[in-house]
Amino acid sequence: MDVDPVDVALTFLSEDEPIALKIADELRDRVDVFFYADRQAELVGTDGEESFGEVFRDRARIVVVFYRTGWGETMMTRAEKSAIKQRAAREGYGFTIWVMLDPEKVLPSFVDPQHIWFDYHRWGVSGLASVIEQKLRDAGKETRPRSFWDEMQLAATHLDQTALRSGFKGQSEALTFVQDERRRIESHLRQTVTRLDELSPNVGFSLKVEGRFWKVYSYPYCCTFWFEDSASNTARPTRLCARLNRDDSKRIEQSKWRELALKLTLAPSLDPEGKPCWEADSGQQFDLESAVQHMFSGLAHTAIKEREDAIRREHRS
Repeated sequence: MDVDPVDVALTFLSEDEPIALKIADELRDRVDVFFYADRQAELVGTDGEESFGEVFRDRARIVVVFYRTGWGETMMTRAEKSAIKQRAAREGYGFTIWVMLDPEKVLPSFVDPQHIWFDYHRWGVSGLASVIEQKLRDAGKETRPRSFWDEMQLAATHLDQTALRSGFKGQSEALTFVQDERRRIESHLRQTVTRLDELSPNVGFSLKVEGRFWKVYSYPYCCTFWFEDSASNTARPTRLCARLNRDDSKRIEQSKWRELALKLTLAPSLDPEGKPCWEADSGQQFDLESAVQHMFSGLAHTAIKEREDAIRREHRS
């Protein structure tokens, strides 16, 4: 494998590959980007974990971590996490940019909580690209200017990808995909609720089906899932939606539930491999399981914190 330095290395979970790919595409005509899908030929015949570790530990000027719960637990991100921590032991975390994708936006425990992080959902691709380029300039790296033809090629590529994904939404394959997801969602929600209930007797979860809504309760919170339709013969307007609400009264009345910040609205799309998936306006893509886990993460964390606070109050009284 090549041992030359690279300007930027990206580490991310598989579900966040579309976001990382957008950043790689935005930067690659001006800086050297390590994006694993581009380097698979280099990895053939090598120890993948060691090769990846070398990039993040020794070769990359800047490391961009697309961080959410679960990062650092898969085979490759575990190796990348280990390499980043080894390097940080020598020089601190100044070489890293943490792109926060979880709604809670909490850095991992081994990173200084005062370390500045980037809000992708607020600033997007162009904002992150600007931050990366400025950090490279601060490190003494001059970025290549983008030519007119570079701009045109990038715009044409984005246009082609957008057309492909948008065209899929109105195809029969998308309608079949949505129908299959409708059949799967209740079973998957029940399995997730059962697993959460097994974790602790102190946090209770329950699922109720009310018409076209699937509602998961963990008092005083409710996470609601539903499919938002328009015309019955097309998948174009169909959305998979989820909202997290809190009951500010002591009664479970829907009219009294206050909507929290955590919400998700997804449309049928295609992932980089051409497989059907769900896509948010931000470009983040999900399968059904990861979409449910994303919302349950917010529900579970808020519910558990509520229980902890209640237990502390009881012990003080």
